[in-house]
Amino acid sequence: MNKPMLAFYTSQNGNHGQHLYSSEHPERLLQAFHALIKGETLGEPEKPIKVIGIDQTLDYVIKNKSSLVRFGDGEVNLMWGLPIPYQNHDLELANQLKHIVGLESDEKLVVCLPDAFTDRFKFTSWAIPFWKDHMDHY
Repeated sequence: MNKPMLAFYTSQNGNHGQHLYSSEHPERLLQAFHALIKGETLGEPEKPIKVIGIDQTLDYVIKNKSSLVRFGDGEVNLMWGLPIPYQNHDLELANQLKHIVGLESDEKLVVCLPDAFTDRFKFTSWAIPFWKDHMDHY
């Protein structure tokens, strides 16, 4: 019997086919739970973000002559509404970054994300809380 798993992004430890929810909106997880109690199905969980390694990314970019967009902690902070040392928060910029980060990579454009989107636990002890907090927003 295949039972659905519900979890918050902040509590996940890897992708195991679970339905993930933001702890900023716990009511969404609760709605899913109520749907299950009523015998409804939730459908398929969202596909996990696929992050490939640096060498594989570079090989792909060189082979396809792709453009590359790199998102790091600074861009994530800007999308989250925070300034960074060399850039004040700007709502229009934040919205554009959110649009771009939501694009699916293809041969023309590769959207690069930190490995934290697949395994935040391989980072240093100071980076783990940062990515744990930020994963919940996206």
